[in-house]
Amino acid sequence: MGALFGAQSAAAAEYGMSDGRPMLFDSPHLHALEFKHVRLVLPWDAARREGTWTAWLERARLQGWQVLIAPTIDPAHDCDTGTCSGPAPADYEAALRELLARAPAVTAVAGWNEPNHGLQPTSRSPALAAAYFGAARSACEGRCTAVAGNMLDGNGMAAYLKAYQAALTHRPAVWGLHDYFDVTYFQRSGLDTLLAATEGPIWITETGGLVTFRSESGTLPYDERRAADSLRWLFTMVRQTPRVQRAYLYGMWQEPWNAFDSALLRVDGRERESMQVARAYIGRRTQALDGEEAPRVDAAAIAAAAVDPADAEAPAGIRRAGTGAANGRLYLVGKRPRTGTGGRLALQIRCVGSGPCAGKVRLGAGRWRERRDVALPAFGSRVVRFRLPATAAKRVDLRLPLARAAWVAVCDASATCGASKWVKLRAE
Repeated sequence: MGALFGAQSAAAAEYGMSDGRPMLFDSPHLHALEFKHVRLVLPWDAARREGTWTAWLERARLQGWQVLIAPTIDPAHDCDTGTCSGPAPADYEAALRELLARAPAVTAVAGWNEPNHGLQPTSRSPALAAAYFGAARSACEGRCTAVAGNMLDGNGMAAYLKAYQAALTHRPAVWGLHDYFDVTYFQRSGLDTLLAATEGPIWITETGGLVTFRSESGTLPYDERRAADSLRWLFTMVRQTPRVQRAYLYGMWQEPWNAFDSALLRVDGRERESMQVARAYIGRRTQALDGEEAPRVDAAAIAAAAVDPADAEAPAGIRRAGTGAANGRLYLVGKRPRTGTGGRLALQIRCVGSGPCAGKVRLGAGRWRERRDVALPAFGSRVVRFRLPATAAKRVDLRLPLARAAWVAVCDASATCGASKWVKLRAE
């Protein structure tokens, strides 16, 4: 794949935006890009209560958008303790029927949003999640598409998926996936797991490049460049996978109070590099929506305002802040490497971007340091091998936290390194 890969549209796939704020429909970016769909996460019984989703759905109807809804647990419930419970499938189906009767813009329903997530009542019951899909399928009754799965990729997904499939009573027309682990760690194991286990079309029903993420299990530092590269990797996977027919990007505007940030715009509306990447791959809208309220958008003016004059002839997706250089960035594939027998370590390194990568991989333990120089074409990868010497291993106390043990860092040619990742040492 050459340097111009980043400027091409992902083959045949359609794209949507997921953002639950009604002001989404006033965004010139939504109307300037070739988005065809919008997505809304809402409580499973939204039809029986008031909320911003009422205005959101009405705005979507007026502008002619096709809507995917993703029902979930009432946010007031605390599933963190494992004590919350989901609705009975029959009650869930009845609530969906009420909502669909009031929301003609809805053309697709996710059976349940991220059913394998630990904060959902379905996390310990794949059978309940499968029953919710069955309820959504029944409620749609030919007027909308019921989307199965909608699982978060990551540890445990394969086992959950197997149990979920065993409990299904109908063959799904479409499977959904949230591929945050794949796009964050520049791999495709989550998508490949779903591809191997299922048949038919796949929609990536939620995805995005994480600018930052804070949780008890770990933190991704603020990095807009990494988030943009995550989107480049997403579009690459979509292009390479014909079964992926649709993908929904999550978040138009940053929410400073939110520990999860994959937005395309900062809180003040300024574009992040992620927006430039989205524009380069998705493309600009060529035909207006049929809706009554769609604003008039000067897409060319929006694009010009986001690109420095020196970069005006280059696709926005390959612009690098301050330099305009069309080069990529090296990343370690996967979340955390582990040493094997004898201290051997095989690291898969990927170049993500619209141009080639050059840099180095550093490994350290105690006072021992070693490095490997790496040069790769855009979106290329290779395995870099190390062997931790016994003298270095002896200097490391395996009882200490990982931060005191061993680390690996992937660096640009400029010697600017991304955040180090810890290596779990294996006692011999």
